[in-house]
Formats: sequence, C-alpha cells, structure tokens
Amino acid sequence: MLKNLRFSPSTTIDFAIKYAVGLIALCLLSPIEISSGLQVAFTPQSLLVVLIPLLFGWKIGIAAVVSYLLLGGLGLPVFSGYSSGWDRFTGLSGGFLLAFPISALLIGYVGEQNHRIPSLSAALLLLLGQLLILLLGLYWMLNLMNESVDWVNQLKGFAPGILIKSALGLIIYIILRRIAARMEIKSASEI
Repeated sequence: MLKNLRFSPSTTIDFAIKYAVGLIALCLLSPIEISSGLQVAFTPQSLLVVLIPLLFGWKIGIAAVVSYLLLGGLGLPVFSGYSSGWDRFTGLSGGFLLAFPISALLIGYVGEQNHRIPSLSAALLLLLGQLLILLLGLYWMLNLMNESVDWVNQLKGFAPGILIKSALGLIIYIILRRIAARMEIKSASEI
C-alpha cells in the first residue's frame, strides 16, 4: 500500500478520492475486451481488482470492488464486454465476479502490512491475486458446465493475459511508488 500517496491532508477526503479513482477506473476500463489472438480475450478487470487494493489498501479496494459489482448488477454496463445484470452472478462468469472481493481483501491486507513493498513482491501479489480469481472462477464455471476439464490446459489459456496484466500492473505500481516517494520528500522538506 502506498501510504504516502495522499490526495488530501484530510483522511476522509483522501479516502473518498482514492475510492472514486478506483471505482471510476473499474467502471471505465473493466468492460474493455481486447482480442489478442489467444484462447481468451484480454480484459483489465482482474488486474484492477487487485491493483486498487494493493495501491490504496484493503478498505478502499473492497469498497471500490463491491460498489463496482453492485453497479454492474443494477444494470450499468461495467462488466467485461459492456455486460451487466444480476444474472451475470449466477452464470458462467459468476465465480469470477464473486472472487473479486475475496482477492481484493487478501491482496489489500497483505499490501497494508508494508507500505513499501519491493517490486518483486508487488509483482507476485498482482499475479497471485489474479490467479486466485482465475481458480475460483474456473472452479465455478466448470461445476456449472458439469464437465471434467484438464485444469492445466485451462490455466494455460489464461496465463499469457495474466502475465501481461501483472507486468502492466507492476509498471503502474512502480510509477506511483516513485510519485509517492517524491511527495514524501517534498512534504519533509517543507517542514
């Protein structure tokens, strides 16, 4: 968690701004699907679900993710492919959606334990958070389909996208960590 990345001296206003940034990012970027020629379309959804709590902490992460899920359930087209509705929670994608707050909580909590997470640890957290979403989502989907499927082959189809998203998330994390460090130095020099 980047504790030094502050948008306001007021804790309440800072929380509200970070929550709004997280929710807006989820709502605007998650619906985008990029056809990559791979087995599975590329969406930034799972990256954002783990990156927001890694950056801002588990409370803001959970608040943004749950609000995002509620908005999508209520009909705002914010889920992948600009879809929405409560039926998404009971269909094949339901396990992925329900895994979002679980992953956000775990990654945000671990991220809060040290506000200066090294780059390698941040990359591993981003990767593990997305893998958790993938495993829970696939488990749900395969149980609904009532089919026996080779887990290794299923995971291979998602692996390139998760690795690319984790690398992108790490770049964003490093840039924001540097901005936070500069803000901390500037604040210290003003005292």
